[in-house]
Amino acid sequence: MPDRKLSFWRYFTLAYEDAARLLRGLWPVVLTVVAVIVVSGFVGRLADSFITTRLGQSVLDLLLAAAAAYFISPYLIVLYRAVLSNDMTLRAEALRGSSEAQRFAAWSVLSAFIIAVPELLFAIFGPDVPPEQLSEANVNTGAMLMIMAITIGVWIFTVRAATLMPLLALEPDRAGLPAAFAQSKGHFWFIVGVLVVTMLPILIGGVMVAALIGGLFGILAPILMVPLGAAINGLTLVTAIAVSTRLYQRFAS
Repeated sequence: MPDRKLSFWRYFTLAYEDAARLLRGLWPVVLTVVAVIVVSGFVGRLADSFITTRLGQSVLDLLLAAAAAYFISPYLIVLYRAVLSNDMTLRAEALRGSSEAQRFAAWSVLSAFIIAVPELLFAIFGPDVPPEQLSEANVNTGAMLMIMAITIGVWIFTVRAATLMPLLALEPDRAGLPAAFAQSKGHFWFIVGVLVVTMLPILIGGVMVAALIGGLFGILAPILMVPLGAAINGLTLVTAIAVSTRLYQRFAS
């Protein structure tokens, strides 16, 4: 078990070491999760062509995200547990239908809803114009300030609840928001720093590679972006799981 007083940068390297272990030892689990996410996004794009309102599209995105979160919950539990146990023999199907998986799924769906609240509010109260015309539209300043405040609130919630999912996977009997908030209390900016520094290279690398493919392959770029997007999703997923689990380990009493 790593020292709980590990340096800030050690969490960065440790997250990628853990991610590499998960990708090597549990690649079928990661592949299943990524496939569900990709299929969910594909279904959403197809359905968007039949939905004419921004609110309808936002609600559809939320429902698809919630359905995907529910389905992949046992697989995520396996990944969270493998970070600390290094047990690559865990089987997701053995967890499906269990009380711990149901609880994990319920919190996953609730988290998806909380994260989607700003988008839903913007769809309801925001100007109904394309993004490129937003600067010219008549904007309800009060509504926009409310949405901005709620967006900040959701961001603060996600940081304070950074160890909630590891708690649900590793200590389901005591897991919940009070336990997660107790762990993150007094560590807000440390968590922000670790998450930003860890995830930023994936974001920058993904944007750079996407731009390179777009410039080199032209009309073939959208086809090539499908496997690339899946690969980026997989790396983002396992790295986020790894870093949040290590933060849980640091703050666990």
